[in-house]
Amino acid sequence: MPKSPPVDHPVMLEPRPLIFADRPLVVAWTPKSACSTVLMWYLHLEGLLNAAAFYDPWPHQFRTRVYYSSATWKHRANAVADAGGTGFSLLRVTRDPVKRLVSTFRHSLRNPQFLRMLSDGLGRDCAETGHSLRDLAEVLMRHTLTVPTDVNVHAIAQTLPLMDMGFDRRLTLNIDTHDMEAGLNAVAAAFDLPATQFADIAYLQEVTGRHHARDTPYSGDIPVDERRFCAADAAAWPKSALERSAAARDIARALYATDMANVSTDDSAGQIAFAPR
Repeated sequence: MPKSPPVDHPVMLEPRPLIFADRPLVVAWTPKSACSTVLMWYLHLEGLLNAAAFYDPWPHQFRTRVYYSSATWKHRANAVADAGGTGFSLLRVTRDPVKRLVSTFRHSLRNPQFLRMLSDGLGRDCAETGHSLRDLAEVLMRHTLTVPTDVNVHAIAQTLPLMDMGFDRRLTLNIDTHDMEAGLNAVAAAFDLPATQFADIAYLQEVTGRHHARDTPYSGDIPVDERRFCAADAAAWPKSALERSAAARDIARALYATDMANVSTDDSAGQIAFAPR
């Protein structure tokens, strides 16, 4: 059994990366940045997707309970740690901080850990009363959002300690500015991996179909950022209205200042040509 890297090493901090078994490629990701699609793309290329689908309807259960415990992951994580990233490339999958904030807000309506933190911070039972985007911002402002932190992983910054390692090259795929599926296939091609036909993967379609909300217009009598939403509101969700709000932009800049200029594809220029959306 290979030894594991120190628990405080960047490759061991949550969210832990995906590391290809026979390619020098490390995939850094954060929740609410297409993480489920990226995970299933990776599992598909590694020949693990059928095992993940058999294990649980939710692929992150396989990731957390099986994949990170595997000898393969521990061996590769140790190799990355020992090399300090040298000899490896880092792929970061990122999002526009404003759009990711809105997705995080929706997640906070249904996640028990989030609801406990918000209830404690606001002094009321948010599972009963609901909470607004401004409420979420008020509580998150009191916490450190850069890793390491004890804040729910869905609210952390996209700027991760892994980025400080000495990787041979860094590739950033921002899925809000560039086509995600084409971009992932471009990365695969650069490492002599086959293209993925995303529409043909039944497990992926099932998971994304359950997970995504229906974008609905907002017609409330108060600003959308002040409206309290509950778990029942998460299926029909005023995504576009929230993303367009000035408050969402201001909150994202305040909470995720470290990400605002750090999630673009600029570091990939001249290396991989990602297709704009």
